[in-house]
Amino acid sequence: MEDDQIRKLFEDYRPVLSSSSEFINETLHCLESYDIVKRSLDNRFRLSWWRSLASSLIGFLCGALLTFYFPYIREIIYTTYSYIFYSVPDLSNEVYNVLTWTFISLCIIFITIGSYTTSFTLSRFFARKS
Repeated sequence: MEDDQIRKLFEDYRPVLSSSSEFINETLHCLESYDIVKRSLDNRFRLSWWRSLASSLIGFLCGALLTFYFPYIREIIYTTYSYIFYSVPDLSNEVYNVLTWTFISLCIIFITIGSYTTSFTLSRFFARKS
């Protein structure tokens, strides 16, 4: 009984089939669109990789430079703390070391993020011009 009802339901259904050349043209258009999107994504991935590499290198170089100047930065922090809080007893040597390393770490983080953001903005700017 159900088979007859299903047959009745689909008796009048006559899908319109396009010609084979239209189908091929449509398929080729979809494949071309896919290739364009794939090339664009590959290009973006490659640029993102270079931006990450450049930012990491800049962060490493800034870290090395700031580590080299550690004694001077520590002295600046010590002098600033002593000048601002002259009535507070002196802190231990380890506290100044921790403060200095914290300051250096924050500088490295901000410089690295800034360099990545700048490279991203510049790449978008130059991509828009071309």
